[in-house]
Amino acid sequence: MTVEEFGDGIGFDVYPNPANDHIVIEISKSSSDANVEIYSLQGCIILGQRLIYNKTEIDIRSFAPGVYFVKIWDEDKFVVKKFVKE
Repeated sequence: MTVEEFGDGIGFDVYPNPANDHIVIEISKSSSDANVEIYSLQGCIILGQRLIYNKTEIDIRSFAPGVYFVKIWDEDKFVVKKFVKE
């Protein structure tokens, strides 16, 4: 697993990948400015929320199987990673 840096040194990872019923988004440190958005392969926003905790579990049972993108962003920068829902 790799952690990419963005903003003021906040990094994140998404696991398990591929996933079945949930994903975990783990950021390297708490930030009141960190947000997450999950997009479908077609670019539609499926979910958006503020990340309050270092480790957040998201239920993806209602997602159709396929490829999704997780965007973590702060005030001026973002990082995108993909995951597969089986």
